[in-house]
Amino acid sequence: MAGTSFNHFPQIAARIKPACKEIVTNTTLYTRDAVQGGAPVRSGFMRGAVYSVTPDGASTYGQGPPPPTDDVYLLPEVRPPDDTSGIVGAAANYSAFVNGGTRFMAAQPFWEPGIDAGQAFFDAELSTFEELIGSIG
Repeated sequence: MAGTSFNHFPQIAARIKPACKEIVTNTTLYTRDAVQGGAPVRSGFMRGAVYSVTPDGASTYGQGPPPPTDDVYLLPEVRPPDDTSGIVGAAANYSAFVNGGTRFMAAQPFWEPGIDAGQAFFDAELSTFEELIGSIG
């Protein structure tokens, strides 16, 4: 029994970051789809301008349809600050006005409902964390 080790921290620690990246990647993609799915469509530009950047750097920025008019454009892409973060963005220059409304137009919220769906998904994904880091024995 003297040779049995009970310190499994190095094995567990090596699995934490990959597990976190997997959860963040899945949540980022799910949240992007939820935001996009709720975005109102006239030309399709705003819905297509919703993008994601995963922890590994994979980005869907600028992959939607082209701007329908000269006064419509994409805002600059936002990148994650580190390799365990993901980004979901609405890059159409008018997305905030459609989402929140103006004094001339009623709000058509798509951002907050999509983010709320992403939060629920993230909470469910966290329940798999222990399984992702695996049992050490």
